[in-house]
Order: sequence, then C-alpha cells, then structure tokens
Amino acid sequence: MTSDAPVRDCWSCPTHRAARRFSATAHARLARKVVFRLQRLAASGVFGDDLRAKSVWDEYCYEAQHGPTDALTSAWDQVLTPTIASVVARLPREEAVLLSIGAAWDLEEFELDLGDGVVAPELIRSNVLRYIDQIAMDRRIERLSGLGFG
Repeated sequence: MTSDAPVRDCWSCPTHRAARRFSATAHARLARKVVFRLQRLAASGVFGDDLRAKSVWDEYCYEAQHGPTDALTSAWDQVLTPTIASVVARLPREEAVLLSIGAAWDLEEFELDLGDGVVAPELIRSNVLRYIDQIAMDRRIERLSGLGFG
C-alpha cells in the first residue's frame, strides 16, 4: 500500500538533529579521552632534536600539521588503533548503537544497514580518529619547534 503523504526531510527533523548533536558531542568526548592518553605517553623522539616534544600527542600534532610521513604511518596506527579501540570498547551498548548511526551519517556510509541495535565499532573508531585529527590540526605547536618554524 502506498501513501500519498509527502515525504518528510528526515535530515531536518528535530529527532535527527538531536541524534546528530548527541553523536558529535559523544565522538568529540571520546577523541578527547584518546588525546588525554596520548598526552600521558612520553615522546618517542621520532623527530630527534628538531622537535621539543614532551609527549606522543605533541609528536602526533606535529605530524598532523607537517606530515604525513609515510615511514611513520604504521607507527601511528600501532599507537592510535589500540588506544581508540580501548576507549570505544567501554561504551555502553545503547550509546554505541547511536554512535554507530551518527558515524555512518558523518562518514557518509549510507549504504550500511544499521537497523535495530546494530553496533559498528569500526565506524565509531573511524569517526573518533577524524575528531582526533581535527584537534591535532587546531593545536598551536610553535613551542615544539627548535628550528623556529611550527
């Protein structure tokens, strides 16, 4: 049976807007938790004396703004992937369902079927990484450079 009722623009409905706002806030919160953990890891020294980094987070911000350095891609993956996964794994199921939907919207993964109660941790992790990268790009890192650039 078909309906003659007009199709509503779901993207602008109050429920959809509220879910998107919740998702954005929650993904940003998770990203800050990962940043906090990276700030607690002593700098690796990967950039040598060129950078006065105190933490892995300092190094990541520098890399985000001056990279990518192909040789470091797998190293960053080895640090970030388990850290993000650990933070995401602690989410209550109900929140993970909402964040899966929000991440699918943010990452434009519209073809995925995220029906009743589906959790997509890989989408949440990808979206958290997107927020981490934005935080890293926005950080002022001039003080880190021993060479006067930054």
